[in-house]
Amino acid sequence: MTVCAVIAAVSGCNPTRSNLDKFNSSYTSGNYDDALSKAEKWVKGNETPAKNDVLWALNAGSVKMLLGDYEGSIEWFDRAEEFIGYYDYENVVLNSLGSTLINDTAIPYGGTRYDRIMLNTYKALNFMMLGDFELARVEFNRALERQNRAKDYFSKEINQLREDLSKYPDYRQYEQNHDIQDSIDRVYPSLRNFEPYPDFVNPFTTYLAGLFFVLSGDLDKGSFLLKETCGMVPGNPYVCDDFEAAEAAYQKGEIKNKVWVFFENGLGPVKDEFRIDLPLFVFEGSRVYYAGIALPRLVKRPGSAYALTINNGSEEAQTKAVVNMDRVVSTEFEKDFSIILARAVISASFKGAAQYALHREDSTLAAIMAIYSAATTTADVRIWSSLPKNIQVARTQAPQNGILTINNPSGSGMRINIGDCKNAIVYVRIPFAGAEPVYNVIKFN
Repeated sequence: MTVCAVIAAVSGCNPTRSNLDKFNSSYTSGNYDDALSKAEKWVKGNETPAKNDVLWALNAGSVKMLLGDYEGSIEWFDRAEEFIGYYDYENVVLNSLGSTLINDTAIPYGGTRYDRIMLNTYKALNFMMLGDFELARVEFNRALERQNRAKDYFSKEINQLREDLSKYPDYRQYEQNHDIQDSIDRVYPSLRNFEPYPDFVNPFTTYLAGLFFVLSGDLDKGSFLLKETCGMVPGNPYVCDDFEAAEAAYQKGEIKNKVWVFFENGLGPVKDEFRIDLPLFVFEGSRVYYAGIALPRLVKRPGSAYALTINNGSEEAQTKAVVNMDRVVSTEFEKDFSIILARAVISASFKGAAQYALHREDSTLAAIMAIYSAATTTADVRIWSSLPKNIQVARTQAPQNGILTINNPSGSGMRINIGDCKNAIVYVRIPFAGAEPVYNVIKFN
């Protein structure tokens, strides 16, 4: 068997990474229909999901939302939620062992904690756009419950995986290898050099839910959530003003004649692969042809604009960030990284030990095992790549003539008819610079 044949047999390249590249290429060039077609095509399972179905259902849901098909978006997010529920009952330890023997791409993508929170947040937003505030309320409550439970789930998961790792006494030898640590320090100098959000809390989810409850008449719940958000994003004047307005509404009555403009800006991070090839003297006897690990790293992508300027005919306001999705993703990535590294190191030690054992029997088999090791040393770069870079907000008085003008720094503008309502939310999406803005008006009466 030739070297190429062996590589083809054991690796099959990395179709998920290739598919993500194709999806991202279509999405970031504005070919949303093609991106949607790809995502829908790559959902393989039905009642029993395939290992990447959660990933593609999430991307399909967010593209449907961008295209204005809110019912279709809800359907895809419902499927993603069903798939996630299926994997929640799977054996985490067994999945970890599978990745140890191959790589992390062997584990089904069950959705990150921030994926799950954004899934229910987007479902709530879809229902708001359809005017179904009762179901929007249900989804906001689910998103908030996910946030409350995420920290506890994470602690249990980490404890279980640490117990699993304790079964591999040689793990620490490789984890503490200087070559590995030096390479990680070079590639991840800012891994902990960012300001994290509180564990698994997305300020956008908390803020939008708080605003929804206040405008829907539930001042107690809404005010509490706005106060919580104010503590997370103290630099955003609108959020803290909204909390004060909600508190004042107890004495002064309802909030009215306000318009909030939300701006989904740019593209959230993606992942690429960083490979560390280990010196062979790490392994006993040096009868090892290949040893290495592959790790994911986050790659930030650009915003579409610095901010949007809102004009109601008498005053201007500029959008300010309520959540930085780069930070949300980085917070979870940093917490997961030690486990990702542990599994990669154990995988390398298993493959190295297998080469050494085979070399004692047959050097050709050992060489084939080395090719297998190199071919299957790959990082898990799966990520919900159609999320925004950040989400901003501005608030202004409702325009007297009903027309709100929104401009971005490039000079292009939108004239939006707010119509007759007590309060309104305008939700704007611009995935990349030069993209045609997409917006929707949500009215509260």
